[in-house]
Amino acid sequence: MRFDMHIHSTHSPDSESSVADIINTAIKRKLDGISITDHNSFKGSKQALKINNSDLIIIPGAEYSTEAGHLLVYFLQQGLETLGLKRDSFGRYLSTELIAAAHEQNALVYIAHPFSRGRLYDNSILSMVDGIEVYNSRASKWGNPYCNRDAMDKAIKLRKPYSAGSDAHHLAEIGNAFVDISVNTKYTDDIKSALSSGCSMVYGKTSSSLYKAKSQLIKCKKEKSANIKPMLKLMYFFLRETSLKLGIGKSPDEGIYSLKDERIERHDFD
Repeated sequence: MRFDMHIHSTHSPDSESSVADIINTAIKRKLDGISITDHNSFKGSKQALKINNSDLIIIPGAEYSTEAGHLLVYFLQQGLETLGLKRDSFGRYLSTELIAAAHEQNALVYIAHPFSRGRLYDNSILSMVDGIEVYNSRASKWGNPYCNRDAMDKAIKLRKPYSAGSDAHHLAEIGNAFVDISVNTKYTDDIKSALSSGCSMVYGKTSSSLYKAKSQLIKCKKEKSANIKPMLKLMYFFLRETSLKLGIGKSPDEGIYSLKDERIERHDFD
């Protein structure tokens, strides 16, 4: 069963995709399930659970910013942002406290795009999380073109379960990456068990950097601020995509790939 485990909706500051449109698009892309993982917000998943009347499986989740990086939390019952958890001076949650709070709900915590910017996670954090996102369709455009392979290598070394997601902020990106879970049931507990036991493969292809640039435009529009950071990111992604088109710089793995244990294979399928 195919699940895109990383999608953003209007409840994220850099996306204009409605929850209803995300559900309809996922069905058109022949996905079996999705997780809407908005930035520091459970609202997108909560809304999806409420309005979904299709056979599409909704895994409730969110993506939280911590001092150690972004953490994807799956199978949430309540948004962690509502619990009054501590934040640092940059507004980021404390990773150890957030992971503990997620585990109190029997939720799963995965590290999101761990090597997209060359980040090295502390061993104590790696030992606490339940898995690693080893394919993110946007991550390889940040600077490390081989970040997905690096993430898979880390997951193998640590014997951690793995997942994948498009990190879609726009409808066109949905389904660009997904995890194929070896389970033939729609019961959430069975899906959770299969995912956490590593009974899966991941598939993915890269998304254009122009989608990331567009996300920064949306963020500027929503925040109505003169913050220069989104504009600098917009320029970076535009220049990076242009450079790749001109053959300048290292290109990430393109096309559809499957990652399973120590194998990376090219596939063509609908």
